[in-house]
Amino acid sequence: MTGESRLLWRDINADVEHQWNKRWKTGFLVSVQEWSPSHGMQDVTYASNIFVLDNTYKFNKKTALRAEVQYLYSTDYERDWVAALVELSLAPRWSFAVSDMWNHGTTDKHYYNASVSYTQHGTRLQLSYGRNRAGFVCSGGVCRYQPAYTGVNLTLTTSF
Repeated sequence: MTGESRLLWRDINADVEHQWNKRWKTGFLVSVQEWSPSHGMQDVTYASNIFVLDNTYKFNKKTALRAEVQYLYSTDYERDWVAALVELSLAPRWSFAVSDMWNHGTTDKHYYNASVSYTQHGTRLQLSYGRNRAGFVCSGGVCRYQPAYTGVNLTLTTSF
């Protein structure tokens, strides 16, 4: 190494939320990201611009419907992506969701998913079916690598 500093990751965000009334809340996020596929070993970086619109509508204290759409624009790597999610929460136990993530930049693949989860105390059980792409899945600051697969997934998470 020559002692040069090379970019590893840059992430600039703007996030705005608005509470329309007691039941309806909207959030909008813009994220400009640049990252090094060589982990900073070379001067090559990939750039992307991400736009997220999130809406939550509470029918009552226990029932809420959330809808989210995302768009990722990039001229690098796998290029452009569109994602959508609809989730129904029946607090404090049940959650149902359907989603689709579509790469219309290079592969034209859809990554669809449907799931149901049940939570009690510090334990959550989730059953899902769909196509998942390989990569890191992060939740609550904990990340794990997940291989690509199409099929059923059963996840048990507990906190103690």
